[in-house]
Amino acid sequence: MADLARSWAAVRAPGTHVVATPVPGKLGSALRDGAAVPTGGERGRRTYGQHLQG
Repeated sequence: MADLARSWAAVRAPGTHVVATPVPGKLGSALRDGAAVPTGGERGRRTYGQHLQG
């Protein structure tokens, strides 16, 4: 997650410092295991970096 935040900050808020903060417990474990990533359906072809560039 910190990598996504750093990517966003590099484009939208240069000079911003991102501090990685662990997410504890079951939520943190689920996020690390990919729970926030869609598993089905249609997907686009743009990367997150391309999205940030517009």
